[in-house]
Amino acid sequence: MAAGLFEFDDVEGAVRKQILAMESEWRDSLKQLVQQAASQGHLRRDLDVDQFVWELCGIYLSHHAAHRFLRAADADIRAQTAF
Repeated sequence: MAAGLFEFDDVEGAVRKQILAMESEWRDSLKQLVQQAASQGHLRRDLDVDQFVWELCGIYLSHHAAHRFLRAADADIRAQTAF
């Protein structure tokens, strides 16, 4: 997904539409799971769910770049620390 996001960010067509649908579905699923976790007391009940998912996706993309492209040995620990 990460590769597709960057490869097709400015290319219109069926592939971009499919990647957009998949990414939107993924983020919606994350939002639902985070909302459930907050409502069950696993996370703060006043948590800004949209912001949490935004930051979680940022950690994922940063980890992907550091681990795959930069081959940074500390990518996993940095992602864990950020989370």
